[in-house]
Amino acid sequence: MSDQMDKMEGMQEIGTEQTAKEKRAAKKKERAAKKASGTGKKHRKAWIAAIVTVAVIGVGLYVKASSSKVLPSVLCQAAAVGDVEETLSASGKVGSAETQTYYAPVGTIVQALNVKEGDAVHKGEVLVTFDTEDLELTKKKADLDAEASEGSYQSALQQSNENQNKYSDASIGLDELKQMKEDQEQYVQGLKYELEDDKNAKRKDLNEWDKKLMQEQNYQNRKLSEQQAYGGDTESISEVIDNINSQRADVANQLSMIDSDEKILQKQRLIDAEQKKLEDMQEEIQKRESKKDSSENGILNGYDKKSKEASVESARLNADQAASDLEKAQEGIIADFDGIISGIKTAAGSRVEKGSELFTIQSSSAVQVTVELSKYDLEKVKEGQSATVT
Repeated sequence: MSDQMDKMEGMQEIGTEQTAKEKRAAKKKERAAKKASGTGKKHRKAWIAAIVTVAVIGVGLYVKASSSKVLPSVLCQAAAVGDVEETLSASGKVGSAETQTYYAPVGTIVQALNVKEGDAVHKGEVLVTFDTEDLELTKKKADLDAEASEGSYQSALQQSNENQNKYSDASIGLDELKQMKEDQEQYVQGLKYELEDDKNAKRKDLNEWDKKLMQEQNYQNRKLSEQQAYGGDTESISEVIDNINSQRADVANQLSMIDSDEKILQKQRLIDAEQKKLEDMQEEIQKRESKKDSSENGILNGYDKKSKEASVESARLNADQAASDLEKAQEGIIADFDGIISGIKTAAGSRVEKGSELFTIQSSSAVQVTVELSKYDLEKVKEGQSATVT
């Protein structure tokens, strides 16, 4: 019996050695198969699992044989290549995959709140209505302001265009008229110089004639004195002297009435006529310059025009905003999808500010499960993998 046990132990040792050889052969075969077919880590894992299984069976058999000293009966299976699957199990929270928080589109009073916390609503259902009275008044005032601003701008623009036309009319030919005035001034001044020269020439001629008459008068007076001294004829000399005195008196009269000379008068009338033209030119220039200055002040410059256009645009935007606010208030709040009401922040009759939170709708059809995984499991999952939710 002892000999049989020794033989059994020897056979078990041989079996163990053969198992190790089989392991090494299996590994070589596995590497050769991988190189030939390009199988992945999953096949390698399967081979390793199979070898480990065989090794465990062998060790178990050895231990059992050693302890019981009885030849064991084992089930064997040939090693094979296959896929290894791994399943992760985790718990999570079920929630809505689509939520939307609604805010007040305008600042006004909530007229009616047609839902309460937890209500199920359907897409297109009117959930909130607003009081639009104040918004209607605001829109009306904004429309009037925009109309007034537009009217003021158009009036200013029309007035500016009229002033521009006046300015153009006053400016056309103004420089030429000023030049004509300067020429007329020189012409009139030349006539005046000519008139003065004519008067001086007339005076000179009369004075020279009077000087000759005076010389003749002195001669005749001396001659008269001689005739009287010698008892000569004085009557004819006295007549000559009287004639000379008469001529000198006429010269003196002409000197005093030189401005009444016909030629002088004709020249003076010409000067007066030309002076009247000059005055008319000066008056026309003054009128045009006054018209030009007054109209220029009424012409919109680029900055004024942009400022008025900006005021009009601002009024229009206010009117558009008021119209938009009224339209939004008239539409109320409408559900965008089927869902459950949560987080109500307002009530009927309360005033809300634009942008304030009203409530939230969580979709009742689109749901999702949020699962937390450890960092060790992250590499085992990929986007697009399917999951079974229970």
